[in-house]
Amino acid sequence: MKSVFKRIITLASVVIMLSILIMLASCDAYDSVIESFIKSDNYTIESENYTLTVDGASVNFKMDNAELYLYYDKSAKSYFYVNILEDEITKLAIDSEQYITYYKAIVSPASNMAAKLSGFKQIRDLFEEADGKYTISEDENISYTVAVSDGVINYTVDNEGDENDYSYKIHNIGSTKVVIPDNVNNAEIVEE
Repeated sequence: MKSVFKRIITLASVVIMLSILIMLASCDAYDSVIESFIKSDNYTIESENYTLTVDGASVNFKMDNAELYLYYDKSAKSYFYVNILEDEITKLAIDSEQYITYYKAIVSPASNMAAKLSGFKQIRDLFEEADGKYTISEDENISYTVAVSDGVINYTVDNEGDENDYSYKIHNIGSTKVVIPDNVNNAEIVEE
């Protein structure tokens, strides 16, 4: 009888230890994916209104029937800003200062999310997880929900009383590729 009791206690201890390890691993996965996004210059962000793809110095932004490319062409040794609106391509050769200005403007939504997620990562332990999601209220009107699953961050901003709630999916962190299409590469450069 004593040996059966010892086996039950041993089995219960193993189950408890495995549960703790799984819980710790999921916390590490949460932090790991968020940290990867914060440090990365290679990701895709999708929202209801746009898709932002960043691959180092190359950026693609799509919204409705408009599309932007920002990239450095090694063979031309030049930076380019390309605007495509309803199949009309406007390609500008820009200097490095203009490139930095455009880059900051286009990638600013990602920078804002990275800053919020960095803060979230620091205080996540103060909030309870429900169904794999954490919800944090900034004030009585604005709350943020963060969920991480399979290397994908789902980030939602809920503005109470505002019809413009935003939901973002951040994925392909570290593996996004921006491919510059031939029609963009071969487009005629317009003088400013």
